[in-house]
Amino acid sequence: MPCYNLPTRTWGPYMQLQATHHGASVAGMLRVRSAVAWQHSRRSLGAVVVRAQPGPHQNPPAAVSNAWLVSQRAWVDVALNQPVELSGTDAKGAAWSSRVHVLGVAHNSAANVRSLHEVSETVKPDAVAFEEDTANNAWRNLVTKISQAAPMKRIITRLMDTPLTSYQQAHGLLSEEEREEWADVLKSAGVGLGPFSEDHRLLGMPTYSDPIAAAFIARKLGATLAFIECPDGRRMYAEALAKLQGELRGEAYTTAVWSRIGEAHGESLAASFRRWAESEPESKLLQRAVRTAMAEAVTPETTPITLKADPQTIVDATAQRERGMCRTIVDLCSGKLAGKPRKRVLAIVGGAHVAPLIELLKAV
Repeated sequence: MPCYNLPTRTWGPYMQLQATHHGASVAGMLRVRSAVAWQHSRRSLGAVVVRAQPGPHQNPPAAVSNAWLVSQRAWVDVALNQPVELSGTDAKGAAWSSRVHVLGVAHNSAANVRSLHEVSETVKPDAVAFEEDTANNAWRNLVTKISQAAPMKRIITRLMDTPLTSYQQAHGLLSEEEREEWADVLKSAGVGLGPFSEDHRLLGMPTYSDPIAAAFIARKLGATLAFIECPDGRRMYAEALAKLQGELRGEAYTTAVWSRIGEAHGESLAASFRRWAESEPESKLLQRAVRTAMAEAVTPETTPITLKADPQTIVDATAQRERGMCRTIVDLCSGKLAGKPRKRVLAIVGGAHVAPLIELLKAV
């Protein structure tokens, strides 16, 4: 595997380009009304095989699918091969040392469960840290409970055991029945699915796949599950985002995003994305799929380029969030956060946070 040299500059927010997040996207808050017809057939062991009727949203160009697969490998490679070594002394003068592995994900991606599994099986973390509000103990407890529900355990275990081979394969891993089971578990737990829940279902994206998989793996390994984002940084980001909703939906911003995609991926790949989007320009589901693939196909090296279009207020708020995450990770490693020092920490964050977070940790 190649080793990706991460840039030292501070990145802006991933969320605006990341159509897989439950927040805003460059296309705006779109609700999908189109339906997809599904055919079900059952194997003798009870596994459901889903055959979706062919549709443009399910069939990206080969160049897009290949770029997507390269991206998944790249984030795992950084997590495994570029850990940060931390050490210090606690309040009582006792020495501690820790190794932090930072894994970048696209929130709600169908690839998250497998990626987390690959890294955790090698690292064997004694703490799993996730990009979520440190004060939200109720959500941490709830997501752990959700991860242990019988349907979730069955689905997650299968996703962990299934190697990723392409965008199409990853987004088709969940059968229609499993998609409904996933949503039903969340609903039963009182979890709001967000404005893009129907998009996620039709595109084969398990909503909240990253925190649920993180909780599942932490429980499986007997590791501490810790949330690492400071409330102030998250609030600052939400306020900045709310003030810019109109601008982020505008044509100028979308044009700038397309330009950065070309700069990051190369004009040939960007043209493949465009052709895919233009194959059915009126399909909101297809446009959502294209933006999902763009977000999931960036690598640690190309992500900073795709974020150049972001407003400065968003960039500043994101940097504040990353400083808070760094402080919390150090507290987790030293034992200040979880009662005792942790030797191997797996930190799971949106891809845009990986490079700045690694640089901040190195500077501790």
